[in-house]
Amino acid sequence: MVEQLTLDKFLSTLSSKEPVPGGGGASALAGALGNALGQMVANLTIGKKRYADVEDEIKGLLARMEDLQKEFVILADRDEEVFAPLAAAYGLPTGTEEEKAHKAAVMEQRLLDASYVPLEVMEKAVEMLMEAVKAVRARRSEMNVPPSKKAHLTIATQEADIFTAGIPFLKRLGYASQVTVTGPAGLGSDKEEAAKGVVTVITHAARIGMPLAELVDLEKEKARIAKELKKNRGELEKLSNKLNNPGFLAKAPEQVVAAEKERAEKLTALIAQLEAQEASL
Repeated sequence: MVEQLTLDKFLSTLSSKEPVPGGGGASALAGALGNALGQMVANLTIGKKRYADVEDEIKGLLARMEDLQKEFVILADRDEEVFAPLAAAYGLPTGTEEEKAHKAAVMEQRLLDASYVPLEVMEKAVEMLMEAVKAVRARRSEMNVPPSKKAHLTIATQEADIFTAGIPFLKRLGYASQVTVTGPAGLGSDKEEAAKGVVTVITHAARIGMPLAELVDLEKEKARIAKELKKNRGELEKLSNKLNNPGFLAKAPEQVVAAEKERAEKLTALIAQLEAQEASL
């Protein structure tokens, strides 16, 4: 198993004529190393006053990175398991037509089996890009930014190679005019970036910054949020008065009371979201 090998042993075997470990195992291990670096950044961030506003989010991302690192190590081991039979199949005899047919059938299955692990490694790389796209789209949606409005994305990450390779994908699906990929220190804390007029979002593999001025008219957006807050706070106040009215609680059917409580919870969450948007401006 990969985790039982010393680094020196892994590298010497990888560079030898031995069939395993090979490219699939090395790629999976590179993914595990990248996640470990991401965890290092997360662990250095947790507990710092400077990043207190995103600590809960960082803890959630840390848990996801820990799981993903284990998945990459498992994939490295699986690559060895499926590649060894393929290497052995290359040595099958081909002296007769029957032997040739048998080897062809075996090779076809072994090649198929060996392709699955590299594909899964690629899927996990694409997962990082998709998380970034979803995070950017969600933030833009919160701010009512249309897809036609492009913005420069700055991506701070330990997985620079993956995100650099994915720039065309990010530009198309993340509605980016330009994408800059940097190391983890490429963006400051959320408060520091907000002071510079940059909106930030976080995924398990990256922090992404977008200049607010490229997304919205600040004064119009502030006015829109203020209007929405006034409206929803008013609705919540009326609803709270109703739910605090003993007469309503005594006479209304149980399902009606439950529905009104659920509506109050949704309004509270919406107001918190709007207040967060207002603060980011």
